[in-house]
Amino acid sequence: MTTQPLRQPIPVPARTGGRPVQVTVAPEPAWAALAIRARDCAGSALAAVLWRRFGPAAQLRLSGGGGQLLAPAPDRQQALRLAHQVREDLSDGVWISVAWRPYEELGNVVYEVTNVLTVVCALNRKPGVYQLGDVAVECAVASSPAVSRYLAVLIEPVVDRPELLETLKALIAADGNRARAASELIIHRSTIDYRLRRIEQLTGHSPTSVSGMRTLCTALAAHALMRLQRTSPQQG
Repeated sequence: MTTQPLRQPIPVPARTGGRPVQVTVAPEPAWAALAIRARDCAGSALAAVLWRRFGPAAQLRLSGGGGQLLAPAPDRQQALRLAHQVREDLSDGVWISVAWRPYEELGNVVYEVTNVLTVVCALNRKPGVYQLGDVAVECAVASSPAVSRYLAVLIEPVVDRPELLETLKALIAADGNRARAASELIIHRSTIDYRLRRIEQLTGHSPTSVSGMRTLCTALAAHALMRLQRTSPQQG
């Protein structure tokens, strides 16, 4: 299924009697922007759900099991309702980030929701609906190029070791509870303790301390956003 390229909605010229007429269709006054990642949903199935839910008023850009959507929404509450309705229409393994803007403020809203979704998934958050406020600290710190580069380099040794990255993400998902993270990974408590010590040795920050975990979470976010920027240089 072919989807429309996302763009800021604009008035379009009309034609009457074969002659162009400078009459335009006013855009909707406010819009919801959604970024979606669906774990168990093919792109065609996702597109079918979104077209059925939003109809021709929506603008879609989908690839695989994810993408972005713009749809008219009168206020933030309606934008949130739309996001939750989409999640209910799909399987449980769905992550959605949502934002709302008046038409004249749309600007880089798609860029915003894409970044939020990238950070949410990088931090191994549970499937659900997220807004910028849920990862505001990570996004704000990572938005500084110098800080972002520093953090990305800091976390690189962990990202390069799948077992350490998996362990760190499991600990984040378990809110720092090592026993729960070990159970999720199906490994012995001594194994997770060893891996967490290795993370501290490689980064200089302990994942078992509040400050260390905060730094490592932000570093993961920065690394994910830098990778996104490298693969999608035309964002924004």
